[in-house]
Amino acid sequence: MSLSKLRIHLSKISTIFYALAIMLIVIGLFSWFRLPEQTVILYPSHGEAFTNDNGVVEVGPRSDLCSALNEPSGYLLISGSIDLTNIGLDQGFFQTADEENGIYLDIDGGGQVRLGVHLNDGTTGQVMFRHKYRTGMFNYAILIGADSSIRIVGDQNDIRVQMNEIEPTCSNIRIGAGNETEAVGALVVANISSGNDLEMANANLDSYVDSLSNNQNASTYKLTLYTGILLLMFLRPTRNLLARRRTR
Repeated sequence: MSLSKLRIHLSKISTIFYALAIMLIVIGLFSWFRLPEQTVILYPSHGEAFTNDNGVVEVGPRSDLCSALNEPSGYLLISGSIDLTNIGLDQGFFQTADEENGIYLDIDGGGQVRLGVHLNDGTTGQVMFRHKYRTGMFNYAILIGADSSIRIVGDQNDIRVQMNEIEPTCSNIRIGAGNETEAVGALVVANISSGNDLEMANANLDSYVDSLSNNQNASTYKLTLYTGILLLMFLRPTRNLLARRRTR
């Protein structure tokens, strides 16, 4: 096969794959735009339920909840939802004690949702939970184990962190406030319970993760869309090269 015929052959193949890439991108975008609204699935109700719809809920001292963390397989579970209407502000969602000597969930001025847990050495361990600058409702389930393990499930995350020895107190539980700030434009729902079977609590969270995964919007459009984009990126220099060869 002569060089000129080879270039013609390659040009035809390039045109076919170029059309295929455009078609894949169009199909991917069409599937993306037709995705249904994703619903927020909350962890099943447990323990005591609180909401701050009428302002900060002052639960007060509840040493019984934190005492489970002194048991070999004890745990503290806090779950619910937070509906954010404002972001970029310091806001506290819940706390178990004042002055950072307990557990708190808040959002810093940069918009990062974080969990703080008091440690045995007097410092506070932190786990960043959620992406910045996003309003709307998100779900959460926070499992704190007596073995100093932290697990946060929700908002498309399943975060597991092993901290140094934790030592939080439950001397002043507040819903809708934490880390010396109150929630601004946020509706906080919190279910709180404790127990002595951390393994079972993790198994229940595993089931919750499964239900969240089944609820995720179909992501098959990504394969189609990304394949089309990659194919287009690969073909573009090839088509440019063939075009320059034809003009010589």
